[in-house]
Amino acid sequence: MSKSLWSIVVLGFVTVILMVVMMLVSLNAYKRSPAANRAKFSNLVRETFGFTEVGAGVRDSNGLLVLQVEFLSPVESNFSDDVMNAEIQKVIDFAQKRYDGTDRRLINRLLVRRTEIQGSGCWRRTLEREMAVDKPFSAPPRSAEETDEEEEER
Repeated sequence: MSKSLWSIVVLGFVTVILMVVMMLVSLNAYKRSPAANRAKFSNLVRETFGFTEVGAGVRDSNGLLVLQVEFLSPVESNFSDDVMNAEIQKVIDFAQKRYDGTDRRLINRLLVRRTEIQGSGCWRRTLEREMAVDKPFSAPPRSAEETDEEEEER
């Protein structure tokens, strides 16, 4: 083998090794990023509730940080507000308990959007409903029973 062919092979090998090392470094940086945490959280919501699609992200809206969770529900609500609101409330409670991002204390609002697709083809209809909670992570959520017990103690 000639020297020039040998040097091309060695340079190619060094380049491949360098690319693998850089990919591992970037993957390690991604694992520690807020985007990776939100991806894990959206997968957790999807697996817990059995939704087909879930997205979670933090955005700036008028100077407030908003944690936005959107999901496509497989449950057909038949236009019932109670069914839609109950499902959204379950996701809100879950998010307040399980979201553990580094920006948790900075988030001012939790916005949950539910989407339901009914029918198919030309008769396809999309229903959307959303709920928002201000200061979702400032204090742990309290139930009505805890409030009654505190009033009795006073």
